[in-house]
Parts: sequence; structure tokens; C-alpha cells
Amino acid sequence: MTGSEGTIPPERQRGSRVLTRIGPAGADQHLREMMGPLAVDQQIRGAVIQCWQMLRPEERSVEAVEQIILGVVRRVLDDLKEDAATFGFTPDADAAEDET
Repeated sequence: MTGSEGTIPPERQRGSRVLTRIGPAGADQHLREMMGPLAVDQQIRGAVIQCWQMLRPEERSVEAVEQIILGVVRRVLDDLKEDAATFGFTPDADAAEDET
């Protein structure tokens, strides 16, 4: 580390400087442009590959990976729905806010 203990060296501050320069209003758009349209695809493919690699060789099959990945995705989506309802990010919550 350079500088006093606990500070981030200037060469590692680039990302925060870029977002500071862009500002909060442009950060979402910048992130979308930086990640590109294939970001989610690449992450899902990476998860599929990792799942395959983590299975014992005798258990490796396309069907086994499909079952595991679909199970994980189902749990993630169920959690997302529950969290959205908990924190008020549902169409019902939005409609209730509009009425008040």
C-alpha cells in the first residue's frame, strides 16, 4: 500500500473516480454499457460450467446439470419475488403508493 495505512492507493482508485465523474444519474447507464448485452449470458454459462466441474465424474451428465441449474434458478427467482414483496417492489405496492 502506498500512503498512510488504510487508504486506497491511487492506482486502485480508478473505478471510483470514473463513477464519481459520471455521477449517480449516469452510473446505471454506464454500467449497462460496460457490461453489455452478453453479461448475464456469460455468467449463466459460467455457472453451468462450474456446476459440471463440481459434479463427481460418475455423476456428470447434461440432465444432472440441467436439474441442478433449474433448481437453483427457481430458488433464486422465488427469493427475488419474496424480497420484492418484503421491500415493496411489487405492482400491488406501487399501485397502493399511487392511491395515497
